[in-house]
Amino acid sequence: MKRFISAAAAALITVLLMLPLCTLSAFAVNTAAGWSGDSSLSCVVDDVGVYNDFGYALDQLNTEITAYSEKLQMNICIFIAGPQYRMSDSDEVKFCKEEYTRRFGADTDGIIFFIDMTGKRPAYDYMATSGKAILFYQEDVDNILDAACTFLPSSDSYSADADYHADVSFAIREFCHQLEKYQKDFRAGLKYYYDRNTDKYIYYLNGELKITKFKPPAAYLKSLLIALVGGGIAHIITFFIAKKNYKFKAKTNPNIYLAKDETRFSVNNDELIRSHTSKTHIPQSSGGGGGGSFRSGGGGGSFGGGGRHR
Repeated sequence: MKRFISAAAAALITVLLMLPLCTLSAFAVNTAAGWSGDSSLSCVVDDVGVYNDFGYALDQLNTEITAYSEKLQMNICIFIAGPQYRMSDSDEVKFCKEEYTRRFGADTDGIIFFIDMTGKRPAYDYMATSGKAILFYQEDVDNILDAACTFLPSSDSYSADADYHADVSFAIREFCHQLEKYQKDFRAGLKYYYDRNTDKYIYYLNGELKITKFKPPAAYLKSLLIALVGGGIAHIITFFIAKKNYKFKAKTNPNIYLAKDETRFSVNNDELIRSHTSKTHIPQSSGGGGGGSFRSGGGGGSFGGGGRHR
């Protein structure tokens, strides 16, 4: 019982020590910019010319995109890339982040969907998420892309002269449907996302989106649980090892080893051998403390997202 009380007290002390850190995160610099409320910024960019002969279809898609933007309260850009945007997968990811920031600003709420119609084999479709869209969709990126990109032509059968406007329209509409679906299903809870490029955490705290370099309370809680579980396991292992190697018996009274009639203390004095004492100054090290350091994010905001080959 005493061991349990000691462990509980240690856990309580650890929690109390972590509370100031959690409080700091609430007052940390928050770069989340939210949504401007201007749904007219959301659009379909047809660089490849899929809708050159079907202007009405493109107009209809743009109307639907602005409606989804209003409903989901975030920016949406569908970028249908032609041959001039043929690039490596990593460059495509970089382009999506830069293009989103150029159009909507850093750390705003929104998404850009790059549909690869460049003729690259294999094609690489990518979605970059910003702001609250990171939390809404990061766990389901693969499902969203699988559902939308199934309508697009495979890169092996792609032809620049073929008419793909209907296929692309189906893919875009399904993509937007998936965004709406997963936003409705989202529950913040203790979820958070860490962007290694900017060393920032994205999470909700008291109903407000935070994009900050301070860890969310959930991260501290996770560390605490790991420490408690690890400490408990170590304690149990140590206890059983000690129990196996030593036989514990009842405490013995030391008085039984003393002969009361033959043991006497005639004089009991505390005397110093020398009366002179000296002090020596030990200089402190001039080196600085070992604090952590952050990597530079290289400009722009924090992003999530993912891609797939087709």
